[in-house]
Amino acid sequence: MDRTKLENKARWLATVAHHEAGHAIAAFEYDMEAKSLSIVPDDESAGRHIHEPYFSDQDVEDILYGEMTAEPQVKLENNALVCLAGPWAQKRYNPKGFRKYHGEGDRADALSFLGRVREGESLSLYYKMIDLDARNFVQNDRIWGVICNLANALLNQPEMSGDEVHSAILESFNKGIEDSRNSIPTFLRD
Repeated sequence: MDRTKLENKARWLATVAHHEAGHAIAAFEYDMEAKSLSIVPDDESAGRHIHEPYFSDQDVEDILYGEMTAEPQVKLENNALVCLAGPWAQKRYNPKGFRKYHGEGDRADALSFLGRVREGESLSLYYKMIDLDARNFVQNDRIWGVICNLANALLNQPEMSGDEVHSAILESFNKGIEDSRNSIPTFLRD
């Protein structure tokens, strides 16, 4: 394989790693327990983030058959944001290489979650609001540092268990805290 092809493959893997790390960090922020994280392609995707079920049986009942209460609505919004954080992380990492179709499945999933709460023009505006929240989440410098650290860990270990993802995220947050402490002049530190 020539050098250009190797560089392109490495860039693509790093892009996928940032996309999946975006999902994982958003899920972590909303207390969704990771089951696995991977950048090993399969027939359906270039990578995947899988987390434990986020909805209780009662949430599902309320969403499907009952009146929408605040808790299930917030969980639907959180799930939508997790879906949208991946494409935004990918776009932030590699804006020139990002194509709208890269996040189509994620956007469809987000719309499916939000469609349980709103419909029509209201759904479109609701989606835009959650999409903006996802973009702002990824744009946060502290969060972005953790996404990058997890993406690097994923490049070194292309398939991670839930426990490995959790450990890598905690390590990334701690590293970010330590890095920010080291940027403070010594006389101002605790």
